[in-house]
Amino acid sequence: MTGYYRRFVTRYAKIAEPLFALTKKDYKFLWTPICQTTFIALKIRLVETHVLVRPDFNKPFILDVDWFIRGVGVILSQKSKRHDQVIAYANKGLSLVQRYFHPMEGNALIWGIMYFKQYLHQTPFLLCTDHKPLEWLAIILDAYGRRGH
Repeated sequence: MTGYYRRFVTRYAKIAEPLFALTKKDYKFLWTPICQTTFIALKIRLVETHVLVRPDFNKPFILDVDWFIRGVGVILSQKSKRHDQVIAYANKGLSLVQRYFHPMEGNALIWGIMYFKQYLHQTPFLLCTDHKPLEWLAIILDAYGRRGH
């Protein structure tokens, strides 16, 4: 899951190299102390002050939504001059029923909006997802007759 956040960590590929090795074909998965240290280092880097920022309610928010077989993850961020800056991360595990019978990306979308509703309520925000069927959200009309963005 940390790979999803790679753009927020300087030299991510170099730091995560021991974890990437675990995913290679014909490589025996063995969680070593080096893997544990690497994982902790990535967690620390993801919450450092230069990564996490306070929200600016004069700027639109960005909500990145993704799912994986065991859960959903969302990132709330805003654009700065050079790149996106994270305000908060959130994730949630899914029950067995949710894993196999719910449309995952839609579930992640709704959960993410509800989780960050204190930021997103009556505020324009950009929704980012890699789920093709959700593109229809960009063309539907909202309650006021405006098209989605």
